[in-house]
Amino acid sequence: MTKNYSVFVDELRTAIIRETGIPQERIYFEAKGSGRHTPNGDRLFIECAVSEGTKEICGIFTQELFRCFHDRCDVNELAVEVAREIESVRNAGYFENTKKLESYNKAKDQMVIRMLNLDEHYEELRDAIYRVVGDMALVLYMQLGESNGRITSVKIKKNHARLWKMNEDDVFEYGLHNMLKMTEPRIFLWDKLLEDLYYPGEAFLEKDFQMDFAQSAMGVCLSTADRINGAAMIFLPGIAQRLGELMGDDYYLVFTSVHEVMIHPVTYAEPSELKRVLKDTVDEATPEEDFLTYQIYRYDRGQDLFTCVSV
Repeated sequence: MTKNYSVFVDELRTAIIRETGIPQERIYFEAKGSGRHTPNGDRLFIECAVSEGTKEICGIFTQELFRCFHDRCDVNELAVEVAREIESVRNAGYFENTKKLESYNKAKDQMVIRMLNLDEHYEELRDAIYRVVGDMALVLYMQLGESNGRITSVKIKKNHARLWKMNEDDVFEYGLHNMLKMTEPRIFLWDKLLEDLYYPGEAFLEKDFQMDFAQSAMGVCLSTADRINGAAMIFLPGIAQRLGELMGDDYYLVFTSVHEVMIHPVTYAEPSELKRVLKDTVDEATPEEDFLTYQIYRYDRGQDLFTCVSV
Protein backbone atom coordinates (compact mmCIF):
# COMPACT_ATOMS: atom_id res chain seq x y z
CA MET A 1 0.00 0.00 0.00
CA THR A 2 1.10 3.60 -0.58
CA LYS A 3 1.96 6.24 1.99
CA ASN A 4 -1.56 7.59 1.52
CA TYR A 5 -2.88 4.31 2.93
CA SER A 6 -0.70 4.65 6.05
CA VAL A 7 -1.91 8.21 6.55
CA PHE A 8 -5.50 7.02 6.11
CA VAL A 9 -5.10 4.32 8.79
CA ASP A 10 -3.62 6.83 11.27
CA GLU A 11 -6.40 9.33 10.59
CA LEU A 12 -9.09 6.65 10.84
CA ARG A 13 -7.71 5.44 14.18
CA THR A 14 -7.67 9.00 15.55
CA ALA A 15 -11.24 9.59 14.34
CA ILE A 16 -12.49 6.35 15.91
CA ILE A 17 -10.87 7.29 19.25
CA ARG A 18 -12.65 10.63 19.07
CA GLU A 19 -16.03 9.14 18.11
CA THR A 20 -16.07 6.25 20.59
CA GLY A 21 -14.16 7.63 23.56
CA ILE A 22 -12.24 4.35 23.75
CA PRO A 23 -8.68 4.88 25.10
CA GLN A 24 -6.05 4.98 22.36
CA GLU A 25 -4.11 2.00 23.79
CA ARG A 26 -7.17 -0.17 23.11
CA ILE A 27 -7.24 0.65 19.38
CA TYR A 28 -4.29 -0.74 17.41
CA PHE A 29 -3.29 -1.77 13.89
CA GLU A 30 -1.86 -5.11 12.71
CA ALA A 31 -0.62 -5.72 9.17
CA LYS A 32 -1.58 -8.76 7.10
CA GLY A 33 0.38 -11.84 8.13
CA SER A 34 1.85 -10.22 11.26
CA GLY A 35 -0.29 -12.26 13.65
CA ARG A 36 -2.77 -15.11 13.98
CA HIS A 37 -5.74 -12.82 13.45
CA THR A 38 -4.54 -11.12 10.26
CA PRO A 39 -3.93 -13.93 7.73
CA ASN A 40 -6.27 -12.36 5.16
CA GLY A 41 -5.66 -8.64 5.46
CA ASP A 42 -4.63 -5.60 7.50
CA ARG A 43 -6.92 -4.96 10.46
CA LEU A 44 -7.58 -2.27 13.02
CA PHE A 45 -8.51 -3.87 16.34
CA ILE A 46 -10.78 -2.14 18.81
CA GLU A 47 -11.14 -3.46 22.37
CA CYS A 48 -14.79 -2.60 22.95
CA ALA A 49 -15.03 -4.03 26.45
CA VAL A 50 -12.55 -5.33 29.01
CA SER A 51 -13.52 -7.24 32.16
CA GLU A 52 -11.58 -9.56 34.49
CA GLY A 53 -9.07 -10.65 31.89
CA THR A 54 -11.68 -11.04 29.13
CA LYS A 55 -11.80 -8.72 26.14
CA GLU A 56 -14.42 -8.09 23.47
CA ILE A 57 -12.49 -7.10 20.36
CA CYS A 58 -13.83 -5.87 17.03
CA GLY A 59 -11.55 -6.18 14.01
CA ILE A 60 -12.12 -4.13 10.86
CA PHE A 61 -10.35 -4.65 7.53
CA THR A 62 -8.66 -1.35 6.79
CA GLN A 63 -7.90 -2.08 3.13
CA GLU A 64 -11.63 -2.42 2.44
CA LEU A 65 -12.30 0.86 4.26
CA PHE A 66 -9.51 2.51 2.28
CA ARG A 67 -11.39 1.63 -0.91
CA CYS A 68 -14.53 3.18 0.62
CA PHE A 69 -12.45 6.24 1.51
CA HIS A 70 -11.53 6.72 -2.16
CA ASP A 71 -15.23 6.61 -3.03
CA ARG A 72 -16.31 9.07 -0.32
CA CYS A 73 -13.11 10.92 0.70
CA ASP A 74 -14.36 11.35 4.27
CA VAL A 75 -12.53 9.59 7.12
CA ASN A 76 -14.87 11.08 9.74
CA GLU A 77 -17.91 9.59 8.02
CA LEU A 78 -16.27 6.15 8.09
CA ALA A 79 -15.38 6.58 11.77
CA VAL A 80 -19.01 7.41 12.58
CA GLU A 81 -20.11 4.18 10.85
CA VAL A 82 -17.50 2.15 12.78
CA ALA A 83 -18.64 3.75 16.06
CA ARG A 84 -22.23 2.90 15.20
CA GLU A 85 -21.26 -0.73 14.59
CA ILE A 86 -19.41 -0.89 17.91
CA GLU A 87 -22.43 0.47 19.73
CA SER A 88 -24.60 -2.11 17.96
CA VAL A 89 -22.28 -4.88 19.16
CA ARG A 90 -22.44 -3.58 22.71
CA ASN A 91 -26.25 -3.42 22.65
CA ALA A 92 -26.51 -6.92 21.21
CA GLY A 93 -24.94 -8.34 24.39
CA TYR A 94 -22.21 -10.31 22.65
CA PHE A 95 -19.76 -9.70 25.46
CA GLU A 96 -22.12 -11.20 28.03
CA ASN A 97 -22.75 -14.16 25.74
CA THR A 98 -19.04 -14.96 25.47
CA LYS A 99 -19.01 -15.59 29.22
CA LYS A 100 -21.11 -18.68 28.51
CA LEU A 101 -17.91 -20.27 27.20
CA GLU A 102 -16.90 -20.77 30.82
CA SER A 103 -19.49 -23.58 31.05
CA TYR A 104 -20.21 -26.38 28.57
CA ASN A 105 -23.85 -26.56 29.66
CA LYS A 106 -24.30 -22.84 28.99
CA ALA A 107 -22.46 -22.84 25.65
CA LYS A 108 -23.56 -26.11 24.05
CA ASP A 109 -27.01 -25.05 22.83
CA GLN A 110 -25.51 -22.16 20.85
CA MET A 111 -22.93 -24.31 19.06
CA VAL A 112 -22.93 -24.24 15.26
CA ILE A 113 -20.70 -25.40 12.41
CA ARG A 114 -19.27 -23.00 9.85
CA MET A 115 -17.01 -23.77 6.91
CA LEU A 116 -13.71 -22.16 5.94
CA ASN A 117 -11.08 -22.80 3.28
CA LEU A 118 -8.36 -24.75 5.08
CA ASP A 119 -5.33 -23.19 3.40
CA GLU A 120 -6.48 -19.58 3.70
CA HIS A 121 -7.42 -19.93 7.38
CA TYR A 122 -4.82 -22.44 8.54
CA GLU A 123 -3.11 -20.13 11.04
CA GLU A 124 -6.31 -19.03 12.78
CA LEU A 125 -7.43 -22.66 13.06
CA ARG A 126 -4.41 -23.82 15.05
CA ASP A 127 -6.28 -23.73 18.37
CA ALA A 128 -9.77 -24.29 16.97
CA ILE A 129 -11.89 -27.46 17.05
CA TYR A 130 -12.54 -28.56 13.48
CA ARG A 131 -12.63 -31.43 10.99
CA VAL A 132 -11.12 -31.53 7.52
CA VAL A 133 -12.83 -32.52 4.28
CA GLY A 134 -10.37 -32.11 1.40
CA ASP A 135 -9.34 -28.46 1.32
CA MET A 136 -12.22 -27.37 3.56
CA ALA A 137 -12.56 -27.10 7.32
CA LEU A 138 -15.76 -27.66 9.30
CA VAL A 139 -15.21 -25.37 12.27
CA LEU A 140 -17.02 -25.36 15.62
CA TYR A 141 -18.38 -21.97 16.73
CA MET A 142 -20.66 -20.58 19.41
CA GLN A 143 -23.30 -18.26 17.99
CA LEU A 144 -23.41 -15.01 19.93
CA GLY A 145 -26.41 -13.29 18.39
CA GLU A 146 -27.73 -11.29 15.47
CA SER A 147 -27.45 -7.60 14.76
CA ASN A 148 -28.49 -5.67 11.65
CA GLY A 149 -29.29 -8.93 9.88
CA ARG A 150 -25.83 -10.40 10.51
CA ILE A 151 -25.08 -13.39 12.68
CA THR A 152 -22.02 -13.11 14.93
CA SER A 153 -20.17 -16.13 16.29
CA VAL A 154 -16.88 -17.02 17.96
CA LYS A 155 -14.67 -20.07 17.44
CA ILE A 156 -14.68 -22.65 20.21
CA LYS A 157 -11.07 -23.41 21.08
CA LYS A 158 -9.34 -26.56 22.27
CA ASN A 159 -8.74 -24.95 25.64
CA HIS A 160 -12.51 -24.61 26.08
CA ALA A 161 -12.86 -28.38 25.77
CA ARG A 162 -10.07 -28.78 28.34
CA LEU A 163 -11.78 -26.29 30.65
CA TRP A 164 -15.01 -28.28 30.34
CA LYS A 165 -13.13 -31.59 30.82
CA MET A 166 -14.74 -32.75 27.58
CA ASN A 167 -13.40 -34.75 24.63
CA GLU A 168 -12.99 -32.52 21.55
CA ASP A 169 -14.68 -35.07 19.26
CA ASP A 170 -17.70 -35.27 21.57
CA VAL A 171 -18.00 -31.48 21.66
CA PHE A 172 -17.76 -31.27 17.86
CA GLU A 173 -20.34 -34.03 17.40
CA TYR A 174 -22.74 -32.16 19.69
CA GLY A 175 -22.23 -29.05 17.56
CA LEU A 176 -23.23 -30.96 14.42
CA HIS A 177 -26.47 -32.18 15.98
CA ASN A 178 -27.21 -28.84 17.63
CA MET A 179 -26.89 -26.91 14.36
CA LEU A 180 -29.55 -29.15 12.88
CA LYS A 181 -31.83 -28.15 15.77
CA MET A 182 -31.10 -24.45 15.31
CA THR A 183 -31.18 -24.19 11.51
CA GLU A 184 -33.51 -25.90 9.07
CA PRO A 185 -31.89 -27.12 5.81
CA ARG A 186 -33.72 -26.33 2.57
CA ILE A 187 -33.41 -27.20 -1.11
CA PHE A 188 -33.85 -24.29 -3.51
CA LEU A 189 -34.98 -24.84 -7.11
CA TRP A 190 -33.47 -22.28 -9.47
CA ASP A 191 -36.59 -21.65 -11.53
CA LYS A 192 -38.60 -20.84 -8.39
CA LEU A 193 -35.77 -18.76 -6.91
CA LEU A 194 -35.60 -16.62 -10.06
CA GLU A 195 -39.36 -16.08 -9.98
CA ASP A 196 -39.60 -15.23 -6.28
CA LEU A 197 -36.82 -13.53 -4.32
CA TYR A 198 -38.52 -14.61 -1.07
CA TYR A 199 -38.98 -18.23 -2.13
CA PRO A 200 -38.58 -20.22 1.13
CA GLY A 201 -37.16 -23.38 -0.43
CA GLU A 202 -38.26 -26.98 -0.09
CA ALA A 203 -38.44 -28.76 3.29
CA PHE A 204 -36.92 -31.96 1.92
CA LEU A 205 -36.57 -33.68 5.31
CA GLU A 206 -40.33 -34.16 5.48
CA LYS A 207 -41.24 -37.81 4.92
CA ASP A 208 -43.69 -37.19 2.07
CA PHE A 209 -41.32 -34.92 0.09
CA GLN A 210 -40.61 -36.15 -3.44
CA MET A 211 -38.82 -34.64 -6.40
CA ASP A 212 -37.55 -35.67 -9.84
CA PHE A 213 -33.95 -34.50 -9.80
CA ALA A 214 -33.53 -35.47 -13.44
CA GLN A 215 -35.68 -32.44 -14.29
CA SER A 216 -33.26 -30.07 -12.54
CA ALA A 217 -30.64 -29.62 -15.25
CA MET A 218 -28.95 -26.79 -13.35
CA GLY A 219 -28.84 -28.82 -10.15
CA VAL A 220 -30.44 -27.80 -6.88
CA CYS A 221 -29.10 -25.53 -4.17
CA LEU A 222 -28.74 -26.71 -0.57
CA SER A 223 -28.65 -24.00 2.08
CA THR A 224 -30.44 -22.85 5.22
CA ALA A 225 -33.86 -21.22 5.37
CA ASP A 226 -32.16 -17.81 5.70
CA ARG A 227 -29.42 -18.74 3.16
CA ILE A 228 -26.58 -18.04 5.59
CA ASN A 229 -23.68 -20.48 6.22
CA GLY A 230 -25.62 -23.14 4.34
CA ALA A 231 -22.65 -25.05 2.87
CA ALA A 232 -22.12 -26.83 6.19
CA MET A 233 -25.61 -28.35 6.07
CA ILE A 234 -24.48 -31.19 3.78
CA PHE A 235 -22.24 -32.53 6.58
CA LEU A 236 -24.89 -32.54 9.30
CA PRO A 237 -26.29 -35.90 10.48
CA GLY A 238 -28.58 -37.56 7.93
CA ILE A 239 -28.56 -34.76 5.33
CA ALA A 240 -26.24 -36.32 2.73
CA GLN A 241 -27.99 -39.69 3.08
CA ARG A 242 -31.42 -38.11 2.68
CA LEU A 243 -30.40 -36.33 -0.54
CA GLY A 244 -28.92 -39.57 -1.89
CA GLU A 245 -32.17 -41.34 -1.11
CA LEU A 246 -34.21 -38.69 -2.94
CA MET A 247 -31.93 -38.79 -5.98
CA GLY A 248 -31.39 -42.52 -6.08
CA ASP A 249 -27.85 -41.69 -7.15
CA ASP A 250 -24.44 -40.48 -6.04
CA TYR A 251 -23.97 -36.76 -6.57
CA TYR A 252 -21.42 -34.02 -7.11
CA LEU A 253 -21.07 -31.08 -4.72
CA VAL A 254 -20.21 -27.61 -6.01
CA PHE A 255 -19.51 -25.20 -3.13
CA THR A 256 -20.08 -21.78 -4.70
CA SER A 257 -19.56 -20.08 -1.31
CA VAL A 258 -19.75 -20.77 2.42
CA HIS A 259 -23.48 -20.08 2.18
CA GLU A 260 -24.62 -22.80 -0.23
CA VAL A 261 -23.68 -25.89 -2.20
CA MET A 262 -25.03 -26.98 -5.57
CA ILE A 263 -26.07 -30.65 -5.87
CA HIS A 264 -25.84 -32.55 -9.19
CA PRO A 265 -26.67 -36.28 -9.64
CA VAL A 266 -23.64 -37.97 -11.24
CA THR A 267 -25.81 -39.41 -14.01
CA TYR A 268 -26.61 -35.94 -15.34
CA ALA A 269 -23.39 -34.01 -14.71
CA GLU A 270 -19.80 -33.83 -15.95
CA PRO A 271 -17.26 -32.87 -13.23
CA SER A 272 -14.90 -31.00 -15.58
CA GLU A 273 -17.77 -28.75 -16.69
CA LEU A 274 -18.87 -28.26 -13.08
CA LYS A 275 -15.35 -27.21 -12.15
CA ARG A 276 -15.23 -24.67 -14.98
CA VAL A 277 -18.57 -23.18 -13.93
CA LEU A 278 -17.47 -23.12 -10.27
CA LYS A 279 -14.32 -21.16 -11.08
CA ASP A 280 -16.26 -18.65 -13.17
CA THR A 281 -18.88 -18.26 -10.43
CA VAL A 282 -16.33 -17.79 -7.64
CA ASP A 283 -14.17 -15.36 -9.61
CA GLU A 284 -17.11 -13.25 -10.80
CA ALA A 285 -19.71 -13.41 -8.05
CA THR A 286 -18.39 -14.77 -4.73
CA PRO A 287 -17.10 -12.19 -2.22
CA GLU A 288 -13.56 -12.97 -1.06
CA GLU A 289 -14.67 -13.53 2.54
CA ASP A 290 -17.25 -16.13 1.40
CA PHE A 291 -14.86 -18.22 -0.72
CA LEU A 292 -14.69 -21.91 0.20
CA THR A 293 -13.07 -24.02 -2.54
CA TYR A 294 -12.34 -24.41 -6.26
CA GLN A 295 -12.61 -28.21 -5.95
CA ILE A 296 -15.51 -30.47 -6.93
CA TYR A 297 -16.59 -33.12 -4.40
CA ARG A 298 -18.58 -36.33 -4.75
CA TYR A 299 -20.82 -38.11 -2.29
CA ASP A 300 -20.83 -41.93 -2.44
CA ARG A 301 -24.14 -43.28 -1.11
CA GLY A 302 -22.91 -46.82 -0.61
CA GLN A 303 -19.92 -45.82 1.52
CA ASP A 304 -21.46 -42.65 3.01
CA LEU A 305 -18.26 -40.91 1.95
CA PHE A 306 -17.21 -37.51 0.59
CA THR A 307 -14.23 -37.38 -1.79
CA CYS A 308 -12.51 -34.67 -3.80
CA VAL A 309 -12.82 -35.30 -7.54
CA SER A 310 -9.66 -35.17 -9.66
CA VAL A 311 -10.46 -33.33 -12.88
